[in-house]
Amino acid sequence: MGTINAGVALWVAHLPVAAAVGQAVGLGALGIGSSHLLYVWIRRRELASRPLRVRVAHVLLSSVLISVPAGILTSAMNLAPWQTADLTFDADLRWLIVPLVHALNWILLLVVWGAVYLSLRSFRERALGELREAQLAKALHLAELRLLKAQLNPHFLFNALNTVRALIAEDPTQAQQAVTQLARTLRYTLNSGQDELVSLDRELAIVDDYLAIEALRLGERLSLVRDIEPATRERQIPVMLLQSLVENAIKHGIAQLPRGGVLKLTSEMQADALILTVENARPPSSATDPDSDSIGLRNSTERLRLLFGPQASLNLDVTSADRAVARVCIPGKP
Repeated sequence: MGTINAGVALWVAHLPVAAAVGQAVGLGALGIGSSHLLYVWIRRRELASRPLRVRVAHVLLSSVLISVPAGILTSAMNLAPWQTADLTFDADLRWLIVPLVHALNWILLLVVWGAVYLSLRSFRERALGELREAQLAKALHLAELRLLKAQLNPHFLFNALNTVRALIAEDPTQAQQAVTQLARTLRYTLNSGQDELVSLDRELAIVDDYLAIEALRLGERLSLVRDIEPATRERQIPVMLLQSLVENAIKHGIAQLPRGGVLKLTSEMQADALILTVENARPPSSATDPDSDSIGLRNSTERLRLLFGPQASLNLDVTSADRAVARVCIPGKP
């Protein structure tokens, strides 16, 4: 009997703690359930993507509809008596005022929860939108680069095949050598199809093959001078850029002169910028046609801008009556 009385006394002594734990668990469960209902409401009506006034109206309406039964349950289960402990009201109105006070507290809590949730969703959606825009911009950037490069490569192939066709009847042995050099050029072009940048040294190797093909056609009319700084050989340049400039210099310059002329290739470093220069002789009449092969030059300029930014440049100087100078500036690393 003494043991039973001791157990009852211990239970009575711990009743406040047990009641507090019970209230905490009940309020927690009711809060989780109420916030989940509001979350379902927001998701089903896609409020995160709706105008602000629609979001505010829906959050207020749903909070009221959810809070009224939550307030009644809170009052019926006496889960938060401290919320109404300091209120003075007629005992006959207790059945109305206490649930109303609890409902107002739940409304305030759910409105704050809904505002925080929608704000976080808005920030998340905005971040994802910016990420998608960045990915689309990058994809467009790569597509533009490949399109511009594709516009250059067929032009080069067309000229090279014309050279080989002319040599077949004149000198089959040299034509065979030209086909070998053209095969190396095509292999380079195909293998670099996934690359936007190559080293200057690698580009110079393909330029040598191209010039060897042209030398078979032009003979002594083509003279080459090269001044390549060793420090520039490993710098990255747009693939087929130098080759297209050399092709332009041959096609619109030296090949148009009965006696040919000198093609000069130079590379140097100025501060951290790579400077490439292609200088060639040209007939005076070409001064009246400054737009010759302008599409290729515009493409090359656009590729430089996309890869290296606005500080990169390609300038064609045709102010001299008998020569043209193409100058490329590539700042720093891409």
